[in-house]
Amino acid sequence: MSYIDQAFRHPSFTHEKGWDRSRSNELLEYLGDAVYELIVRKLILERYPTEDEGWQTERKNRYTNQKFQAKLARRFNLGKRLKLGRGEERTGGKEKDSILAQTLEALIGAVFLEYGYDYAERLLRRMLDGYI
Repeated sequence: MSYIDQAFRHPSFTHEKGWDRSRSNELLEYLGDAVYELIVRKLILERYPTEDEGWQTERKNRYTNQKFQAKLARRFNLGKRLKLGRGEERTGGKEKDSILAQTLEALIGAVFLEYGYDYAERLLRRMLDGYI
């Protein structure tokens, strides 16, 4: 099993399969959240080195919140690959901001584990191009 495949497995899917929760994207999301935020902070610092910490924090919050992450996930059609349980599928889970944002973070975590920090940074820089 690759981490990339796991990044698209919502806990509702693994629960219905009777699989252990460790096969869902939850832990990848946990890691990906940290990697995502680190890269966003680095980009902001690089592009706006003369702005103060308060300004940079405000900017970081703009790009690390659930609504923005869901927007990025939609831009790259991450919902199409997402595997959900039947209940989440029926209630439109592939369009929920929370699930899409979690999937994006899980994907960044998976890329980090499979390919390393540099690759994760290059991927996220491309995804964020035009925003930061």
